[in-house]
Amino acid sequence: MHYVYILYSLHLNRFYVGESDNVDRRLILHKTGYFKGAFTSTADDWVIKLKIECVDKKHSLAVEKAIKKRKSKVCIDNLIQYPDLVKKLVQANIQKVAGSSAENPAEQQGPHWQSSTYELKFVSA
Repeated sequence: MHYVYILYSLHLNRFYVGESDNVDRRLILHKTGYFKGAFTSTADDWVIKLKIECVDKKHSLAVEKAIKKRKSKVCIDNLIQYPDLVKKLVQANIQKVAGSSAENPAEQQGPHWQSSTYELKFVSA
């Protein structure tokens, strides 16, 4: 399973969007400055704001790219706040990578997302 995650640093007042198969481990790496010279190494107060479960790595990379392409803090705030936007984003990108890990990704158990800000969980049917 792969995930797209959105981190937030209060110190920097900035978001970071990434992809990983283990978000908790990746958060520790970001917070400890493991990625030398990387944007996330400038702060150690990163928290997970949103975690989106994807079908596979190809799908998570497509979702990550779609979020980063928007280059908008407002867009990220809206994803964190509104479950339907996450659902649409995930579904749109499943269609883009259809056939990458299953004959019909829509028949698989749907992606999940979780927002630590609002303590919401979404599971698509």
